[in-house]
Amino acid sequence: MNKPKHHIFVCSSSRINGQQKGFCLQKESVSIIQNFMEEIDDRELSGEVMVTNTGCLAICVVRTDNSFVK
Repeated sequence: MNKPKHHIFVCSSSRINGQQKGFCLQKESVSIIQNFMEEIDDRELSGEVMVTNTGCLAICVVRTDNSFVK
């Protein structure tokens, strides 16, 4: 596979043991990944754009009201 021009990382709160749980999963991260992939296919950008789901990257802060900031 060639190196993509753009690489999108989306946290899906996946754990080492394969479990998915956490804040990003609660905020529909899996659906976001699926939507990205569908749009990439629809626009025929699969050679230029790659989407990767990740575990927690610790770049957002969860507030007590269940919102988050980057």
